[in-house]
Amino acid sequence: MFLSIPYNGDLNLLKISKDRKYPVKTVYGKRFQDIIGGGRARYDIANYGEDNLKEAIKLTHEMGAEFNYLFNAPCSANTEIEKENEIIKEISFLIEEYKIDIITVANPRLLKLIRKHFPKIRLSVSTIAKVDSLEKVLEYEKAGATEITLDYNIYRNFEELKRIRKNSKLGFQLIANDGYLFNCPWATYHFQLEGHDSQNTYNNPLKYFSYCRFNCKQKSAKEPYELIRGMWIRPEDMHYYEEIGLNKFKIIDRLKDTEWLINAIEAYVNRTYKGNLSDIICSFDTFKKDSIKTPRIKDEDITANNIQNLRKFWDLKPYIDNAKLTELNFLEFFIKNKLDCRNKVCKNCNYCKQIADKAIIVDKENAENVVYNLDFIKEKLIDIVKE
Repeated sequence: MFLSIPYNGDLNLLKISKDRKYPVKTVYGKRFQDIIGGGRARYDIANYGEDNLKEAIKLTHEMGAEFNYLFNAPCSANTEIEKENEIIKEISFLIEEYKIDIITVANPRLLKLIRKHFPKIRLSVSTIAKVDSLEKVLEYEKAGATEITLDYNIYRNFEELKRIRKNSKLGFQLIANDGYLFNCPWATYHFQLEGHDSQNTYNNPLKYFSYCRFNCKQKSAKEPYELIRGMWIRPEDMHYYEEIGLNKFKIIDRLKDTEWLINAIEAYVNRTYKGNLSDIICSFDTFKKDSIKTPRIKDEDITANNIQNLRKFWDLKPYIDNAKLTELNFLEFFIKNKLDCRNKVCKNCNYCKQIADKAIIVDKENAENVVYNLDFIKEKLIDIVKE
């Protein structure tokens, strides 16, 4: 088992990882804004300086790992064509001065551009590219990719995962701890918003807010079984993937603080987590292991200057009983039945709802407040953005 871990701007994260000898194969990160952009909005991530990033890459190499620089915005509005020379210059600088080892992209045109000018650099394809079949894998392999982070929506489709592993020589990684909604209808729009916000041509951070994330939060609050449908991988279940040759797991997120990330990394290193699985799934904003109370929002809580400080109004902390999931042999259902959930009607299957009824506890008042608050916030923020 190998891990890919995020760099959140705190060098202590890498120092701890080095001292504890975690099986880290790659560390991924980027500036909070650059010519291509990435998969996270700039308002959300640490704006660490150039010296900090250089030191992070140095520490990465000292622990025997490689640094993966993210150029994975899905849309560059033709920047990859119009500013080709600038992009080549920027990548040359990152390779020569920063000593990056890998570049992650989501744009196939950008992948081909980089491969043409930098034939030796390792190129990883982001999950944002939504590579969810062998056919797509083979196209990216032909284009010059060396690794692919597979799309979330096939993480429980073991027949397709086996087909991919058997017929491609590429490296693969799976994101272990994202609470991404299965087949999320907002995903493409969401990544486009985040990508543009992290490009250095975008200069209005107060006008950004994650309308897409609000919808996902509401959906989970209304229907707790959505938390089970999400394509996360429990620490206890990694062996199922390793048995078919998929042994690299990506821990997210760059948005999290070091305490949260170390707790999540330790869970996967130890292959077990006792208690509430939502402690290590990155969709939940708090690290607190006890229950929380979500207040009901008021009109005066929202102003144009505090858009980024409203998380307490949508922070829902469900209790996902990880021991119960083990007891229920949760993942084996998908393996034994050779399921592709994309071809199923959930209400006709109902497995995830049955599991949720047995393994999830949600504070009803908190959930109702989250639903109310997000409706309120969306309307108010839309008015602010229009001003």
